[in-house]
Amino acid sequence: MSAPQTYTTGSTGQATSGRTGRRSWRVIAPLICVGLIIASVLFIAAYTYRSNRRVVLDLSGELLDSVEQRIASEVESYLEPASVNATLAARLGADDALQMDPHSRLSAVSVELLRQHPQLAMVNVADSAGNFMMPKKMPNGAIDTKLIDRRSDPPQVMWIRRDPAGDEVDTERADFDGYDPRVRPWYLGASESGKLFWTNVYIFFTDRQPGMTAAYPVVAADGKTLGVIGIDIELDHLCDFLAKLQIGQTGRGMLIDERGTLIAYPDIRRISKIEGEKIRPVSILELDDPVLTRTWSRFQVEQYGRRVIEVDGSRYITTVKPLTNVGRNWSILITVPEEDFVGLLRANNRTALVMSIGVIVLGLMLAGMLATQSVRADRNAALVAHREEELEVRSRAFSELIAGLSERSLDTLATLRHMTEHAAVGAGVQRVSLWRRDPSHDALECMDAFERGAGHSDGSELKAAEYPRLFRAMAECEAIEVTRDGDQAALIRNYLQPLRIAAVLMLPVVVDGEARIWVWFERGEDDPEIMSDDRAYADAIAGLVALGCGELQKAPVQSMRTVEPEAPSPVVEDQVSAAEDTADEPVTREVTTPEPMRRELAVADSVTMHTGALALSICVDDPDLLLAADDGHGRTIGQAIVDRISRAVDAGQASHWMAAGSTFCCVAIPSSPRESSQGDALAALAMDIRQYVADRLGVEAEEVGIRQAIDCGSVGVLAGESVGGLAASGRAIVGAIALAQATPTGAIQLSAAAEDVLEANFVCRERGLYFIDGVGEMNTFVLVGRLRA
Repeated sequence: MSAPQTYTTGSTGQATSGRTGRRSWRVIAPLICVGLIIASVLFIAAYTYRSNRRVVLDLSGELLDSVEQRIASEVESYLEPASVNATLAARLGADDALQMDPHSRLSAVSVELLRQHPQLAMVNVADSAGNFMMPKKMPNGAIDTKLIDRRSDPPQVMWIRRDPAGDEVDTERADFDGYDPRVRPWYLGASESGKLFWTNVYIFFTDRQPGMTAAYPVVAADGKTLGVIGIDIELDHLCDFLAKLQIGQTGRGMLIDERGTLIAYPDIRRISKIEGEKIRPVSILELDDPVLTRTWSRFQVEQYGRRVIEVDGSRYITTVKPLTNVGRNWSILITVPEEDFVGLLRANNRTALVMSIGVIVLGLMLAGMLATQSVRADRNAALVAHREEELEVRSRAFSELIAGLSERSLDTLATLRHMTEHAAVGAGVQRVSLWRRDPSHDALECMDAFERGAGHSDGSELKAAEYPRLFRAMAECEAIEVTRDGDQAALIRNYLQPLRIAAVLMLPVVVDGEARIWVWFERGEDDPEIMSDDRAYADAIAGLVALGCGELQKAPVQSMRTVEPEAPSPVVEDQVSAAEDTADEPVTREVTTPEPMRRELAVADSVTMHTGALALSICVDDPDLLLAADDGHGRTIGQAIVDRISRAVDAGQASHWMAAGSTFCCVAIPSSPRESSQGDALAALAMDIRQYVADRLGVEAEEVGIRQAIDCGSVGVLAGESVGGLAASGRAIVGAIALAQATPTGAIQLSAAAEDVLEANFVCRERGLYFIDGVGEMNTFVLVGRLRA
């Protein structure tokens, strides 16, 4: 007999290579275009931002120049009245300049001067004898005059009070406060310099506020200093001006002297500091401002100019410029974050970038659509070519199959092999097998199975007692599809998984209303999907088989096996057999070997075996839970669980129970194979125990620290025992204990056999295929709840 051939077309590789090249170029070309667009947008955005930033920073330099000029003009105009008027008053001559009379011309001029200039606080007139006159601006707008007459001992102090209109309203005398103008900085400085003198910032004696004094000496013809006239100027108005000056968004401007002492600052409260009973000016370093400290340090090294510094990752523009027209060594210091100037530019650039990204995304979408359409077109073309090749292969294989069958009789093994070989090649599946039901309908016998890459096998047998669902489905005489996630649990465990089959399409050959012959098309794990044309091809094969069905039903199968299917695990096979056995009467047999389980179970030499029994295993995670007190009944939770199990046994809902350590086991043996009331009672008992423990612990039912499982299978009862105690053993108990130990905390897990019994009255959710230690691989379910009647 010739082996099946593999059919190919000569141009396939070359055509595939050409399609791949065209597809790659169609995908790459749009992506290259989009990449060029992205690069162009990013380059334009970066170039535009840098150019605009350079322009903005240049404009910021011009802005800072104008701010410096404005501050310089403001300071000059602010200080000029004090210096000019002090000089003019001192040059009036000794007779007019040093008159200590509140009604003198000097007093009248001083009062008017204070009215005209808001920044001037007071006028100080002192002679060399210590006599003193001080017109002073009061908080209510009035101008009072203080007089100190040292011609008497002690000196006399008098205040002339005026209303805001300038009319005298009162004269009062005051105690001498110890004030001596001759020791004040303004008097000493003017006397020593012999010209206009500006004091440093100091605290005024009367108001206790920071300020400065412009003083000019009154000199006799012989050069002797007769006295000094000084005009005090407060700094609050200058500080208010700096506070209102807008430099960017958060920039600051201030005045400092050569030692770094603050002359004026936007916050007037920070230019002086109280130490005990004294108030002193503050240095720029005492502000504890990192930006100002860094600016002052750079100024100490690099002197005047504009520079950019970086503090804590932020860039600041700083400038220090001298004030040349005020007669003092003062400087204007300005700091402004660079972000104040480029922040708006950066925000606009981000907006433009977002818009550009939108364009890029649109381009990507268009490119993706083009690439997708191209790939889809190539894929469809490839699928069409592939389907054409498959059809050609199937056509040739089918033709050869028909030609071979026309020369052979279907009752020979060679013919069967010819059929399965060419059917497997034509269908492109892993295995094709022919099965025959025996006359009693209790088993399926494999006449021949061909597996690509392995060879032929035959003689496998599937019994109805072990696969009841499969045989019930086959009784319908309809096509059957079985997949790994289907409901044929026993067939999946014992046939599909060992042979690495993912899906099976079973087609009956119906003759006289009966399906004695079945054709199985079995797909491997690498190609698990059953296609629509698989069914059409399988129908054609089934039609060929039907031609000689009479011979096949009668002919014996010649056993010539080359590959045997993997036998199911003894534990699993026995468990499934026991779970789905339909025998009505218990069977007595001798147990010669102990069951595999986590701990030894002593078994007597002779036991009565019951099939179709259900076993409930209850495993408690923490043994201390069993010793916890119940709700005031003088018993423990463990005793309450035992009471519930005992009541179930007494009520006939269970047959036997046992307890070992923190594990309980309860067995229900139905009176007949189809009897489910005891199984339902066992499931209800498991749910009741879980809910009871949850209520005692105050948690949800799924959070209790117990694991429960129910298995169905064979149970051996010790001869002469009825109920209670350690009266049973067997594979159902072994399976239940092993399942419970692999169950999630708080869950009730079922074996596939137990689920078959309980599914009519309970909601069961499939958990999946798991390897259970001591049992093997099995499909498990989770008991969710009970169906309402």
